[in-house]
Amino acid sequence: MKQATTLIAFLITTLSFAQGVITGRVYDAGNNDPLPSAAIKVEGSDVATITDFDGLYTLNGLQPGLYNITVSILGYRTQTEYEVQVTNAKPAEINFAMSPSNEELEEVTVSAQNVFAKEAE
Repeated sequence: MKQATTLIAFLITTLSFAQGVITGRVYDAGNNDPLPSAAIKVEGSDVATITDFDGLYTLNGLQPGLYNITVSILGYRTQTEYEVQVTNAKPAEINFAMSPSNEELEEVTVSAQNVFAKEAE
């Protein structure tokens, strides 16, 4: 009986600390090239990461439930995958095929001033 109580206590403790994981790959839809440095965010939380050199990512520390995952990277349309099911049993795998954005960035003007020229006079 003592062993059964210990086992039940262990399982409850383990399950209460278990957390879900979302993994996946972010790549260019046209040529299948990985997209490093894409930002992946769990909407409504502080959980976020960026993709590695191979376009791979992992989001850890999620409680079981449904989450909206948003991916953004400069030059591509932002995408959101809705209602991703996260469980403690196995990682959810969500891959994103990103399409180029047709939006153009506004012009940026950079100007400088030589502050050392006045000091030399």
